[in-house]
Amino acid sequence: MRLGNFYVYDFDMLGLTDNNYDVELDKLLTTYYNGTYDVTEIMKTLTPQCSMMLLKCKLHGKYTNCSTLFKFRKTPDGYCCTFNYVRESDDIPEQNDETELSKPEQVWDLGIERGLTVVMDPLLDDYFYSILPIKGWKVIVFNPTDYPDMTSGGVTEVLAVPLSETFLDVIGTIFISNPGIKNFPRNKRNCIFPDEGKLLSRIMIYTYSDCIVNCKINFIQKSCGCRPFFYPRHGIKDCDIGGICGVFIGFSFITIVELLYFFVLMFRDLFCKKSALQKDDDRKTEIPSDRTQTTGTIYWNELQPRSWHSAKYGKFFANRVRY
Repeated sequence: MRLGNFYVYDFDMLGLTDNNYDVELDKLLTTYYNGTYDVTEIMKTLTPQCSMMLLKCKLHGKYTNCSTLFKFRKTPDGYCCTFNYVRESDDIPEQNDETELSKPEQVWDLGIERGLTVVMDPLLDDYFYSILPIKGWKVIVFNPTDYPDMTSGGVTEVLAVPLSETFLDVIGTIFISNPGIKNFPRNKRNCIFPDEGKLLSRIMIYTYSDCIVNCKINFIQKSCGCRPFFYPRHGIKDCDIGGICGVFIGFSFITIVELLYFFVLMFRDLFCKKSALQKDDDRKTEIPSDRTQTTGTIYWNELQPRSWHSAKYGKFFANRVRY
């Protein structure tokens, strides 16, 4: 079960976490594999296979072998069964290696019967380590050329529960730049066109989401000398249980920002509460204001994962409490 910590974004800034179990697990795996071990292969083996979960698949109104439609690929939630994912291979051994991209599936007709239909087995007996506090699936909708990273803002997530039908309407949005922008220098327009060359020789397609993900990977790489297993690998070592990344697994600059934001809210609330008490110290009974009564709710909503909100038509609808 300790291997499940590879999925968790956790950074112990105060050193309060007991990592003895991780050290023992690292020694156990090192002994079992008679030396170094590949975390990616271990996590891939432990993940339920697509052939077990996907029972029937229909595309364009015709039944199709699920194995030809879905591929076992990396996501922030580990290995998932992905459809119409047209990125390069997840594990490119060397920095300069390139792989050919697959052709994306296209929609010829509209309607429920003409889209993708999948019948899945929930594997209810195989919930030893669950990412979500429910039984079912998390369906991730994203751009076929992007790594499905939540922090880049291009991902929609929907929860599907067993013994039910879940329908998802997808509306595509495209951003096209006027060709006249090419006349401006790159440092002024802050973007490049597809025919202007590649920023990275090993990447066939480079998008805004790739930029965000690569920044996080580079930061972790410089800090730990490796990167979490669920990120694409281009000649970079995976983080194992041991070493500094065994403690700081999943750390990113965004983690620090969220922690600072939380403390700012907390201290601001304490300061405001203290000032209110000083002004009304002549009153025997203090009636809590709406602000102090909703503090717990506000903090929870600020720290609650955005991906748990329900989604429809590719947009989020959530009631957020702010002040």
